[in-house]
Amino acid sequence: MTLSTLAPPVLAPLRALFDAAVAALAADCARGGKLDAQCLDEQQLASYEIAWAGADLLAAETLAGAAGDMGELDERLALRFIAEAAEAVLRRLEPLYLELNLDAQPVHALAASPDLARLRREAASAKVQAQIGQQVAGARSEIGDVPLDEQLTNAGVVAGPERDPSVGG
Repeated sequence: MTLSTLAPPVLAPLRALFDAAVAALAADCARGGKLDAQCLDEQQLASYEIAWAGADLLAAETLAGAAGDMGELDERLALRFIAEAAEAVLRRLEPLYLELNLDAQPVHALAASPDLARLRREAASAKVQAQIGQQVAGARSEIGDVPLDEQLTNAGVVAGPERDPSVGG
């Protein structure tokens, strides 16, 4: 079970599905080459779902991009999160595809894919979660430290007072 082998076969098609939903919403709300604020306002639910799905997907991709830069426990925690995030994004995309008149079959296909099943089985089964819990309980060092790239750091995505001097004392 490795981050570099389990995550990409799920995240790459998930990104493509997400991008298609974003493009469809943008096309629906484009007026004269610009996004129309009133149309976006009328599509608040779709915009909200896209924002949440995008946040989950970006977090999963960030973790997947850190493959090789983390220890075994952090990698197992990352895989667990990626499995959960992939399922959450798919749950948000399915009604969006219907709302935006997109063919939802590719969403259903990924949800039922062997790649997602393998990720869920190897990263999020009850047995694996129990093993991760035991590892977390027995950890003697910091866990969950994910290196952020410059773009995320500059965007204010920080974790903890050690990354933001204005936090804490």
